[in-house]
Amino acid sequence: MAWIQIELTAEKENGDGYFYSSLDLPATKMQIENAKQQARYMEHVNIYRDISVYESDGINFDNVRLDTTSIEELNFLAKRLNSLERHEQIAYDAVTEKYFGKEGKELPSVKDLINLTYGLDAVPLVPDITDLEELGRFAVENSFITDLENLPDSALKFLDYEAIGQQQMDNDEGYFINGFYVATYGYKNPQVYDGEHIPPTEDFENAVFRLLVAKAPEEDPGEVLDSAQWLELPIGIDELHEFAEKLGADSIEDCVYYQLQSGIPQIDEDVFDSMDDIETLNIIANEYLMQSYDNRALFKAIIEAENIGSLEEMKRVFEVLDRYSLCYQDENADEFFKRYLAYHAPTDFDGKWFEKISSHDDAQKLLEALGAKVTNYGIVSACNRSLYENVDFPTPLSESESYDFELMEVCGVKGIYVDRRIDDSEVPDGMYRYDFREGKGVDNVYFGSIEPEVKIDHAGSFITKEPLDFGTDGYIELDYDSEPNFLGEFMTPEEFTHTDFSEEETDDEPIQSGGMKL
Repeated sequence: MAWIQIELTAEKENGDGYFYSSLDLPATKMQIENAKQQARYMEHVNIYRDISVYESDGINFDNVRLDTTSIEELNFLAKRLNSLERHEQIAYDAVTEKYFGKEGKELPSVKDLINLTYGLDAVPLVPDITDLEELGRFAVENSFITDLENLPDSALKFLDYEAIGQQQMDNDEGYFINGFYVATYGYKNPQVYDGEHIPPTEDFENAVFRLLVAKAPEEDPGEVLDSAQWLELPIGIDELHEFAEKLGADSIEDCVYYQLQSGIPQIDEDVFDSMDDIETLNIIANEYLMQSYDNRALFKAIIEAENIGSLEEMKRVFEVLDRYSLCYQDENADEFFKRYLAYHAPTDFDGKWFEKISSHDDAQKLLEALGAKVTNYGIVSACNRSLYENVDFPTPLSESESYDFELMEVCGVKGIYVDRRIDDSEVPDGMYRYDFREGKGVDNVYFGSIEPEVKIDHAGSFITKEPLDFGTDGYIELDYDSEPNFLGEFMTPEEFTHTDFSEEETDDEPIQSGGMKL
């Protein structure tokens, strides 16, 4: 399989450095879009951009003009090269040498290389001829040299086969390529591609995912591999079932896939590991296509920031996209730290004071206080929070002495409620941390469930001295009758750690606040 690895470069808006991303070609439209987003090729920003070939198989790009090419053009070249049969690839190497290999020839453009991939079936190849002497003998044996037609066999041993081979090569405009002799005399450079309008391909350009699918084998996976077909998502449910029927399967879940091309790099073979989840994957593909260019980048940034590894959780992200924001102009905490300070500075403040600021530790603390994360697409906010809100200098929960947290009871277990996402490193030794998920039901309760960890719809954290039993479901569903009780008592984590609730009076009823205290 022929491939080309390219590097995308975009200048940062302040001129202080560049964004980079890499991409292996051929790629799908959505894979190209993802590489552009990682390199900050935003549609509404006019910045310096560049494409360079980092590595390739089959073509030396050191002497190829890349100044006017595009990602799409290079991708089309990779697709054309990948479609060539072995004899066509050998012919291609010969004709590129013919037109652009000699010293003094004009450097080829990507357009030229694309056009040379056409008409190669007409180029004759002869195997097992690797030098002029072998070519000369072949020419004599096949009567290619008319001047030698009447020569008796007894005279053949006196012939200079190397010289004859050279004459034949000159006549044929021939080349020795990988154990073949290739005659290019009759090949004329076709002009299929005009340099502007890329010819259509058979690929489904709007596919978010492409899977090579076959009916599940009874024993050996190789027994069905030859019958595998490409499935492009999104696709209609009826079409999905028809696809399975064509493969001879009762349902699409009775199939297996051998290869996945994903336009969302966070969804790979580890995340999608079973055709049982194909309908969920199809829903994600459909929802993804409905989003704007910027929102697609935001979607992937959220998945990366929240470290989401479940398709079901990823599907939930579409419901909360408007609760997040993305700063694509910065690629690390230090850069965003300067932007944040500039945002809060007076309008007449001289921004040059920020140019030499170097406070990596404080930059990290700022992101922690904001709940923001660094991703390959920029700095993404926490859910329901702004990237530029005012925040206090953060104090780890385990070191907090001045902050009081409200005592709460969940399923008979007392703990303290923290109205933000906290990291395990902040949890005092010997305690447990759990997450609340926002409620979404007819009762309109604030807490929908308590779980070991909540990525999306996070509604606060619960710190307790004893573990909760989540049973086989892996979570505890909360409703109007079972939602947590706020006990009306406030304490620091240190006080909570040293309070023995078993010795408290149990005669008094606990204070019921009726839900979250605002």
